[in-house]
Parts: sequence; structure tokens; C-alpha cells
Amino acid sequence: MADAPYNTPSVYYRIQPVQGKIFDGLGIINFDNGTNGTINVKYPDVIKGVNGGTNCFVYSQTDSEYAGIYFEGLFPGGIKAGKIVNLGVPFETFFPEQTRIDIANRILTFFNTPTSTGHYLPTIPKNFELYQNFPNPFNPETTIGFQLSTMNYVTLRVYDVLGREIAILFEGMISAGEHFSKFNFSVLSSGVYYYSLQSNGISETKKMVVTR
Repeated sequence: MADAPYNTPSVYYRIQPVQGKIFDGLGIINFDNGTNGTINVKYPDVIKGVNGGTNCFVYSQTDSEYAGIYFEGLFPGGIKAGKIVNLGVPFETFFPEQTRIDIANRILTFFNTPTSTGHYLPTIPKNFELYQNFPNPFNPETTIGFQLSTMNYVTLRVYDVLGREIAILFEGMISAGEHFSKFNFSVLSSGVYYYSLQSNGISETKKMVVTR
């Protein structure tokens, strides 16, 4: 969006978390002006989330000059859900060291929450079941849940009304129990789609509706 907040270099050297986002609670964060052992970040990038990207850092003393974004879901043109965190400030210039550790831990926590298995309940179900997504219809996010009686290799895919595979939401081993996760389908046009869970030779399919 800009080479520096308000296109003014050598002025802004602090960022702060956007309330309610993945870095909330970290407080004011300083980065180097050339006196803290790295480089003078004269031109920290101003960035902004689009297509479902979420703003998570803002330059201090500004209203909407953002310094960090994150995204989870399907990337435009993609077929498998993923995650990304993008910062407008070089990571090594944050100080002191504990600040870098705190930021890295938040990023790792965000990445280590499996895209398709965000919640696990310890009660072991007795059968295989795919839940109806909610809300439905939706735009652009919905939550999909399922349960497994034993640990298994599963795939969760999305198809259009012609049966063409649109996306792979999850593929891999997963523990027994109930699993729920939000998915962002902002790249899909309005219409009816089907999501299908397959595991150990068993499959179940549900219908969902995207509205625009």
C-alpha cells in the first residue's frame, strides 16, 4: 500500500496488535531505527489484507496503516486450504529478543492449529459421521465438523454440482473424536456445492450453499 506509513520515512518505528486478532495482548512492539544492532528500517511497508486476509498489526500513532496480515483458507486459484502470516517489518529488527520470541510463538501457534481440525473433544464417538456445515447458506465462511471412532487417514473435499473436485480442505491422519474448523470460500461463486469426507473406505457427503 505504501513504502512507509503516510509515505513518510524515518518516523514510525512502533507497531501494535489489532484487537481480537492473533497478536492481541502483545502490547507496543518496537523495531530498529539503526541503534539496536540490526538496520535502520526507514521504510517499513504498509500492507493490507484482501480476499479474506485479516489485518493484525497496525503502526502506532496511525489509524489504518497496517503492518501485518494473516490468512487461512483457500488461496485464490488454490485447491487446498493453507495459512500465511505477512509482516511489513523485517522480523530480525524487532527488539528486544523476547519480543521476537513472543511474535514467533504466536505465529507458530497459528500455524500449528490444523487448518481442518481446529477443535477436539475427548469423548470418543462410536461411529463415523460428517456434520452439516453451519451457517448454511453462508458467505464467505462456514464451519465443517465430523467425528471418527478411531484414528484414521481422512480426506475432506469440495465438489461442484457436476461432480468436479474444487478443493481439498484436509488430507492426512487425524485422531479419534470430534473435529470442527472454519473454512473461507471467498473464491467460490454463488451456488450449490458438496463436501465429502472419506476415511477407511467409508464416505459421506453433504450439500452446502454459497451466497453472494
